[in-house]
Amino acid sequence: MARIRTIKPEFQNSESMGRVSRDARLLFIELWTFADDLGRARAASRMLASVLFPYDDDAPDLIEGWLTELERENCIRRYEVEGTTYLEIVNWQQHQKIDHPSQSKLPVYEPQFANPREASRTFAPRARAQDLVPRTIVPRTLGEESNDSSLVNVAVDATVAAPKSRKEAVELYQSVARGWNDLAARCGLSEITDITEQRQAMIRARAEDLVETYDFPDPDAGFAHLWGLIRASPFLLGHRTRLNGEHVWKCTFNWALTKSHFTEIMEKKYEGAKKSFGH
Repeated sequence: MARIRTIKPEFQNSESMGRVSRDARLLFIELWTFADDLGRARAASRMLASVLFPYDDDAPDLIEGWLTELERENCIRRYEVEGTTYLEIVNWQQHQKIDHPSQSKLPVYEPQFANPREASRTFAPRARAQDLVPRTIVPRTLGEESNDSSLVNVAVDATVAAPKSRKEAVELYQSVARGWNDLAARCGLSEITDITEQRQAMIRARAEDLVETYDFPDPDAGFAHLWGLIRASPFLLGHRTRLNGEHVWKCTFNWALTKSHFTEIMEKKYEGAKKSFGH
């Protein structure tokens, strides 16, 4: 159901809006009218296209790119609960002031919890991120990394069985971090400087996928294959993601290890892809 919302005068001068396409900006405003009073909405892309762009025949094919643009700028956050995809608008209360908001009927974004079908699995022991990766393999500073907004808007999509020991868990996290940072140094991507709890969960989930779904003998071999697929894709390296002649996006660690993106990379959906956001 559409709702009356307001647009602040400074919206058009927002730096984040300046980094996305015009269609993505329009989608962001449209989402305000579609989201409930707490800023949540269902997020199936074709449903959103039919509701928000009913007269645009190309919207179903383009809307996923617009949503990705908004995610990249941390404008929205998409997440999945019991097989249904939702989104929430980040900093919703800064965008809309609503008197007496109605209670949301949609589930809240809670990345730290597994969905019900995975509830029987256990978590790896929590550890301080600074204890997990030696600084010798992470040359960038925290301040530099914090400029990458994609690192804060990716939901942990699965929680998998913990490694057999704390030592094995740490070794897995360190191995994946070294592999990514080597790829990043070679290809001009953003290195990671800490393995947060969110990243630990993503690494465990993808490690299980690589061994159980893709039949790699061990996670190290699987992650090496994943890095190779990224290295071979001009799109993921930012060589073909241009808007008005400027680079607008490159693959990041969190983006690559998100379930849906990981699956597409493994299926070689981005191999030689000539995609460009906003077109």
